[in-house]
Amino acid sequence: MKKIIVILGGGLKKEKNGLWRTTKFTEGDTFGVSGDYIRIYAAYYLVRQLKDYLIIAVGGKGQLKKIKGAPAVAQVLKKELIALGLPKNKILTETKSGKTSSQLWELAKILKQKKIKEITLISNGYHLPRIKTMIKYLPKLNQFYQKIKIKFVAAEKVILAADKRKWQSVIKTAYQSQALKDRIKLEKQGIKDLTMGRYKFN
Repeated sequence: MKKIIVILGGGLKKEKNGLWRTTKFTEGDTFGVSGDYIRIYAAYYLVRQLKDYLIIAVGGKGQLKKIKGAPAVAQVLKKELIALGLPKNKILTETKSGKTSSQLWELAKILKQKKIKEITLISNGYHLPRIKTMIKYLPKLNQFYQKIKIKFVAAEKVILAADKRKWQSVIKTAYQSQALKDRIKLEKQGIKDLTMGRYKFN
């Protein structure tokens, strides 16, 4: 059976040469640091020994929509996956969505269209609890995802299992930083707002 890997997009960083890339743990978006570049490596480690798989990279321009020339996040995710050696025909991109809730809606459309019933969803470990809560509390979205078997995978766990020597200090330093602690605090507040029915989706 084909393995379906979903990567939720995060922030992007523009280099001095004009090229865009996923953010590291010292960079992020208006909500703080994200370190979502490890999601790329996690997906790579998960599929590198597989023959039958499809990666769905999710994310439109989001917060970058007002920036001239900015790419969709999913396009950058695909570019970086290809740079690691994955074939482009194994990567599907979704480029309309913005924030996490929008990403989940657009992903649902793809899963429904392609009749996909089982996925492995990758994001940073700190992000997964809010994703799970969002799926549970967002009207109509929860009805759809109840029919989908989802394996939630923390990118940090995958890359540490694959290459502990390379990633251990990176992850440890990131999670000890005040910036990431602040981001985690925001994630927890988001979960609380979702459960209380006061979460702002726009």
